[in-house]
Amino acid sequence: MSKVVREPLPGGVVPDPIELFKSTLEELLDDVVPYLLAGVGQMVIVVPLVFVLIFFLYFVMFGTMFGGIFVGIAAAAVTGEVLGDDAAGLVFMLTYLGTWAVMLAAMVFVAVFIGAVLAPTQASLVRRVAEHQRGGRKLDFTACFSDAFLDLPSVVGVTLLVGTLFAVGMLLCYLPGLVAIVLLGFASSLVVLHRMGPVHAARTSVAHVMANPGFHGMFGLLYFATSMLAAYIPIIGTMFLMALHVRAARTLFGDGEEAVVVI
Repeated sequence: MSKVVREPLPGGVVPDPIELFKSTLEELLDDVVPYLLAGVGQMVIVVPLVFVLIFFLYFVMFGTMFGGIFVGIAAAAVTGEVLGDDAAGLVFMLTYLGTWAVMLAAMVFVAVFIGAVLAPTQASLVRRVAEHQRGGRKLDFTACFSDAFLDLPSVVGVTLLVGTLFAVGMLLCYLPGLVAIVLLGFASSLVVLHRMGPVHAARTSVAHVMANPGFHGMFGLLYFATSMLAAYIPIIGTMFLMALHVRAARTLFGDGEEAVVVI
């Protein structure tokens, strides 16, 4: 008989990250088939879409690069005719550097756009994982699209907000991006599970991290280490990461309609 109790959580608790990891693993292994079905459903829908979007990303990258080089050559040729070879070389160099800047900006835009496109299915899966963990509907093949249109503007909005801050931070020597993802790590959960607005959710996440840096630092490290291992376990690895994050959000903020925020 199962020893795992699936019930709503009251929230307002800052757990031990290791115990959180253990309880999530126990719950997943207690009934792994629903997680497997949900993961397969996600893979069938998301993987083809990701391939299309990645192709679009490379198209933007190479289109920007070769377009910039063509413009640079044309601008240098015109400048050379008027001001000489030195000026032409300077114009080409500036155009080349500008092309790289535009390409990086385009990559950030497309990466954030990809996240926004995938956000509804991800949000649906998060809701269903939370429901499964508290003893409601079991996960199944349809989990990633059964609630995909719920609170769509807020879901896409928080994804754009967090994704943009993370991407820009990563361009600024990585560290600001890592800080942003820790500070905003539970913003999307607050939107998806408690129907907060994106800005309110971001502020709440940041405030909770600032009030509980020990937990969020340890949980972030544990989550990162687990993600490296999970990458080698198809489907179940990804589902465990989601289950871990959802259980953490439920423990911190509860299962009620309103988030329980204890700071």
